[in-house]
Amino acid sequence: MKNFLLLMLFAAFGAIKGSGQNSDGLPLDNAQWKELHITIGGPVVRYSVICGDTTINQQRWSKVKMVSTDTNLQVLWSIYMGALRNEGQKTWYIPAESTDSILLYDFALEDGDTFQLAQPGSSWMEKMVVDYTEELLIGDKLRKVIHFEPLPWAYEEEHWMEGIGSNRGLLNRGTGQGPDYGTYLSCFRHNDELINFSQLPCEFPNIPECPYTAVEEPAKPPVQLFVSPNPVSDQFFIDVSGYADREWYLEVFDLNGRQMVMRPSVTFPFTLTAEEWPAGAYVLLVTAKWKSSLQAARLVVVQH
Repeated sequence: MKNFLLLMLFAAFGAIKGSGQNSDGLPLDNAQWKELHITIGGPVVRYSVICGDTTINQQRWSKVKMVSTDTNLQVLWSIYMGALRNEGQKTWYIPAESTDSILLYDFALEDGDTFQLAQPGSSWMEKMVVDYTEELLIGDKLRKVIHFEPLPWAYEEEHWMEGIGSNRGLLNRGTGQGPDYGTYLSCFRHNDELINFSQLPCEFPNIPECPYTAVEEPAKPPVQLFVSPNPVSDQFFIDVSGYADREWYLEVFDLNGRQMVMRPSVTFPFTLTAEEWPAGAYVLLVTAKWKSSLQAARLVVVQH
C-alpha cells in the first residue's frame, strides 16, 4: 500500500516523458519549504527558508533558516541552519558553525549511480544508490526525479525532485524515517510557484526579517468526475464538470498499484474499454494539464 500511495502521488503530478529542465541545483532566492516533522505527539510544522546572502571563503552563499510558527502563523523562533551554493546541478551546504562544505544534492545522478551521503556534524558516510530516474510534471515544470534504493534504517523510499529537493524536506535527505518519526515535504514555494505535496493547506507565514509575506494556497475549483456505467463490463464513459475542451491526464491503476492505462492528453467526455481487465476494483485518476493540483479520482468496479 505504501508503494501504491507513492505511485498515486506521482500520478497526481502527471507523469510524462520529455526533456528535463536542466536546472542549476536548488533555487537560492525567494524559496520556502514547508515540512512536517513527525513526532509521537503528531506532526509539527517547520519552515526552511532562503533568507539573504553571506560570504564564506570569499564565495557568495545563500543563508538557510528554520522557522517555527504558532497556529496563527506567527513566528515563534528562527534559527540559522547554514548556507547553500550551486555548482551546476550540484548543491553544496555549509552547516552553521562550520566552514567545511558537504554535497547536499546532485541532480546529475543517473540509474545505478552512488551518492556519498554526508550529514552535518558527522564524519560518517553512507552510500545512497540510485534505483531509477524519471521525468514528471511537478507544478508547472517537467522535472527530473531521482529514486533511491531504501536505506537499511528507512521506513519509506526517498526521492529527489529537480529544483525542489527531497520528499523529506530541504535539509533532511538521507535521514531515518519511521511511522512515528521523520520529516516530509508538505509544500514548496518559489517566487509565484506554489506546489502542494499533501492534503494540508499550503500556508506560509509572514517573515519580515527574510523578508517573506504570508501566503495561502488559493481554493481549488471543485472537480466532479462522472463514470457511467459503474460497475462496468466492457465500455464506460468518463466526464468532468465545468472544464469542456480542456486537456487532462488520465490514468487507471489496480489496487496493487499497477498502471493499467496512461493517456497523456484527453478531452472529456471520453470512452475507455475494460473488457480485457480482470474483474475487480480500479482507481481512475484525472489531472489537469494546465494545473497539476487540479485533480479528481473515482473507484471503478469491473464485473464480467
